[in-house]
Amino acid sequence: MIPKYRRKVFHGRLRRQIGPIQRDLCRQRGVELVERHAMPDRVHLCLSIPPKYSVAYTIGFRESENAIVGVLETRKPPPHAVVAAVASECKVLPSSVTLLAAPTASLAGGVQVVARSVETALHKLAELKFDLGRIQSAHGSAPLPPVARNDLAAIGRTNDAVL
Repeated sequence: MIPKYRRKVFHGRLRRQIGPIQRDLCRQRGVELVERHAMPDRVHLCLSIPPKYSVAYTIGFRESENAIVGVLETRKPPPHAVVAAVASECKVLPSSVTLLAAPTASLAGGVQVVARSVETALHKLAELKFDLGRIQSAHGSAPLPPVARNDLAAIGRTNDAVL
């Protein structure tokens, strides 16, 4: 949570009061508040979000966001329809959406793919008709493969790393 102009407002009584409020909001949404740190001008939150909820659903109860940043695995800029869909889901103006394009055959693209090791495992479990509601938490790791000369070779390397 970051105040719009980053004024140093989280101190004293307010700093002590905001913790229980955030815990209650998380309980209401079925989200685990793993860790929080109140800074003078913002609050850092680490949330454990069940797979059945989208991030947009979860952060919807927080102070409204001014901007959204995402990373896409692609060589081409996303079409306006994609930007509009992200803006709509996150409840921000399309002009407040920044989407970064990272080709698979790049260091950023490789990091972006292998960082989704848990997502890949959850997808596979869903395909096998496993009840994802039974999963309480997950974490994963994967080696970062060397950058390939082209996207097709990079897809093979990143898939091998994740699997």
